[in-house]
Amino acid sequence: MPQSVCPSHRLHSRKAGLLAFVAATLLLVLPNLPSSGLATAIPSDANGNYAIRVCDKCIQRRAGGGYNPRRVLEQTARGAASAGWPAPRIQGGGCLGGCELGPNVRLVKGEYAIPVVVDGMTEEEADYKAFVLVTDDAAAERVFGLSSRAIMEDQQAE
Repeated sequence: MPQSVCPSHRLHSRKAGLLAFVAATLLLVLPNLPSSGLATAIPSDANGNYAIRVCDKCIQRRAGGGYNPRRVLEQTARGAASAGWPAPRIQGGGCLGGCELGPNVRLVKGEYAIPVVVDGMTEEEADYKAFVLVTDDAAAERVFGLSSRAIMEDQQAE
């Protein structure tokens, strides 16, 4: 007996296909758009000095409901790099402190992974030198956006 496909499943599949098409088109078109003063491409070797570290202990302990921001950070980094925006490496790391506020994520710079406090962090985040309560995709995208902007401003200042 043939299985029937639910109409809402077909609609979902069409939306997913359309979304994938739009995303692929953007990845092809965005790098070719003329850049404004704000969207100046940073050479990839400059981005190599920066990394966004996700606290592995928070992920293992399922802090903050068990959300792992690494997937969203990696996807956002790939999109940013293809569009010419700063895209730091995404890596796991040891405890960043503030376990009760996890999962925690930190932007680090240089060979010795010096923590970077960026504009837009809350007072509590600035104290920890880490983004805290990164418990959903929007929070992970905020981390990447603020970090990418800080890298761009740092590179433009040099």
